[in-house]
Amino acid sequence: MKTLPDNVTAYKKTPVFDETIIPKGLLKSHQTKAGVWGKLLF
Repeated sequence: MKTLPDNVTAYKKTPVFDETIIPKGLLKSHQTKAGVWGKLLF
């Protein structure tokens, strides 16, 4: 999927990070709530 569906709205945004400052929560197993989408920027 190259774009998010038109009917989604942002409710939270994290700062940009890289491999030197990645949040600890992303280094372990984690899940999002049902119906939550994520957008990764490269």
